[in-house]
Amino acid sequence: MRKASVLLATAAITAACAASPPYLWWTIVGVAADFSDTAGDYCTLTSHVFLQHPIPAEWAGPADLLFTRSVYRNGLRQEAGELRGEASVRIGRRGDTVTVSYQRPFAATLVGTASGEAFEGDWPCDSSLPLADDSTRGAPGSWSLVPVPNYQR
Repeated sequence: MRKASVLLATAAITAACAASPPYLWWTIVGVAADFSDTAGDYCTLTSHVFLQHPIPAEWAGPADLLFTRSVYRNGLRQEAGELRGEASVRIGRRGDTVTVSYQRPFAATLVGTASGEAFEGDWPCDSSLPLADDSTRGAPGSWSLVPVPNYQR
């Protein structure tokens, strides 16, 4: 009797695992640049999250983070710096729209629409983001959330 219970429990767990969606690494990448004259800003954002495919309605957890900002003044690049570490992120999906909200170490919300398996949207790098100073002008840009099946951490 006990052996039958163990077999039934194992079968139930196996069926539940087989029915659950696979998990993948997803990359969030954004680039914003403004080189309209001899001064401008340039920002990059890269994060990696491990979540279900397809993206669930709601998810919250950690993400690797690399954010960089460079400024160009008088035609010369001045490195403003980089922020590297772990971020706290919330991701929500409603139909063809996904929202990515960074909550720590800075606050920013990205909204994108489906483009195949990926999501894309506008991303302005403005003075509300890290490493800005009084001379920050901001820059228009875009971002994507892309599944990366073979990503190795």
